[in-house]
Amino acid sequence: METSTFDIKLSRAGEQMTAVTIAVALAFAVRLAIDPFIGDKHQFVPAYAAIAAITWMVGWRAGAVTALICLLSGELFNSVSPLDSTTTHVAIAFMGYVGVSTSIISLAEWLRREKQEAAVETRELREADERMADFMALLAHELRSPLATIAMASSLPRAGALDPLAAGRALAIIERQAEHMTKLVCDLLDVSRVRTGKLSIHREMFDLFAVVQEAVGDVHRAMEAKQQKVRLLQPDPIGFIYADPQRIRQIVVNLVQNACKFSPEGGEIEISLLSYNFSICIAVKDSGIGIQPSDLQRIFEPFVQVGTSDATVRGLGLGLPLTRELAQMHGGDVRAFSAGPGRGSEFIVTLPRQSPPKRVMRSSRRSVEERSRAYPGV
Repeated sequence: METSTFDIKLSRAGEQMTAVTIAVALAFAVRLAIDPFIGDKHQFVPAYAAIAAITWMVGWRAGAVTALICLLSGELFNSVSPLDSTTTHVAIAFMGYVGVSTSIISLAEWLRREKQEAAVETRELREADERMADFMALLAHELRSPLATIAMASSLPRAGALDPLAAGRALAIIERQAEHMTKLVCDLLDVSRVRTGKLSIHREMFDLFAVVQEAVGDVHRAMEAKQQKVRLLQPDPIGFIYADPQRIRQIVVNLVQNACKFSPEGGEIEISLLSYNFSICIAVKDSGIGIQPSDLQRIFEPFVQVGTSDATVRGLGLGLPLTRELAQMHGGDVRAFSAGPGRGSEFIVTLPRQSPPKRVMRSSRRSVEERSRAYPGV
């Protein structure tokens, strides 16, 4: 049976109260031990030490409880040699104790949080370093394989005369691997531009359905090799939108490539264009390996590899982070959904409907009119 959140909180509270009890007991023991030597001069020092220690180790709440218990105890105020018990003296002692205790709790809590933040930053830096090392190894592999294929294909003519068919196949191999390497380099450059704030988008009016069709065509060769089927659905016509067509195409290519990579042979990929009052959605759904619920947010972090240990389908971990950045630059976002491993996944890009400036509308209208005069039947 799994431990409930309430049980965990109750256990932590019990541990904190045990620590508080031990600290207060030690404060009393120290106070009684040093009383014959210092008398009334520094009777609150053991309490202050206990408050600082508990706040540093447990937190400000436990420190406040410790201070309250010490305050309610007569031992710390009524020493072996009693102080002058006038009302004024008691009030001054009370205010001084509260003020010093508050200062100690505040300082100890600040130091405690600084220590925790430093530990978190150190852990994140270590994890980032490990991800970077994995990324560099993957990058070397991803670049070495196309280079080896290109070298092999380019060496075929030296081995002897090739018939036109064989030469065409060799050129097709070189072209395909060169395209793969070009995309890798472009993704790396885009990630670098995002991090330095140099990536920009250039909006214009364009037909979303046509751009999505072009993006699917870019991935058609990979899907054909795995005998995968793709369905492009548009329940309601979306028409023209005001965005960066190249970046929207890049978003769709990344998502469809991701679906193709992690879907089995003969799998099906569904792309839906949905229109709402103030936004449009591009949904890419696959029948692939699925995603663990705990990884649905991590997959959008750079260089993160989740879902499989198979090196043949692992990428560089750049496509999804870049997709989110491009969507956010348009004022939208991308979310991932999955019912779990082996049950496929779905990525939904949401983009706000934005109206172009009037000059863009006039330019678009003028280009349509000119095209109509040039081609009367259009």
